[in-house]
Amino acid sequence: MAETAACPLARLLISRAIENQCYVIACNRAGADPANQFAGHSMIIDPWGDVICEAGEGDEIVTGEIDLHKVREVRKQIPVFADRRPELYY
Repeated sequence: MAETAACPLARLLISRAIENQCYVIACNRAGADPANQFAGHSMIIDPWGDVICEAGEGDEIVTGEIDLHKVREVRKQIPVFADRRPELYY
């Protein structure tokens, strides 16, 4: 991943995919208006944090395949949800 204005956002999105063991589909505005420059780089990230596809800095449609079996496999290998204690939640 190239160092761009979107890079800090990408790192956060990758972290969310890993910690929630799910796909993250992120849409980010591209282009500019009179007061702002927007980074673009919409992306789809798998449960391991791998970027499946990523747009550039311009207008673009991003598509990718999501494998729900992969979500189950990741959750089997690292069963973080087994540690939940909903009885303690407010």
